[in-house]
Amino acid sequence: MKKILTVLLTLTLVFALAACGSKEVSEDAGAEIYDSLVGQYQDLTSQRAVASIERTNDGCYMIVSWGNSAFEDVVWEMNLVYDGEKLTYNNCKTSVVTYSEDSAEDKEKEEILSENGEGYFLLEDGALIWEGAQDINCQECRFEKFEF
Repeated sequence: MKKILTVLLTLTLVFALAACGSKEVSEDAGAEIYDSLVGQYQDLTSQRAVASIERTNDGCYMIVSWGNSAFEDVVWEMNLVYDGEKLTYNNCKTSVVTYSEDSAEDKEKEEILSENGEGYFLLEDGALIWEGAQDINCQECRFEKFEF
């Protein structure tokens, strides 16, 4: 009987400790994070990338553009979800976009490289650190918000 009681108490403690370690994010805290992210960003590490973040119903939508040349960008498009520690994504579309020589607004060609990239951004002192990127060019990019 003592052994059964000991096992039950041990299991109770284990489950109680596991519950304390849970990192669920309240809806209000998540909404506050998402709202604070909306805006334009510049990568200070490479100085070749810019990003734009918009609010969606269930998180944020982010577009990152890396300037390969005057007429070509690599573009990542992703939905970000805050998990209490970092902003994750698992649906990133990566493409190479070539623009017309006449206008940087007119796409001549878009080549999709992948549509299911995964990764994450860490939040650090108001900056977004891209540590989970699958593309080596983006690893450790540090995006900081700027105002026009």
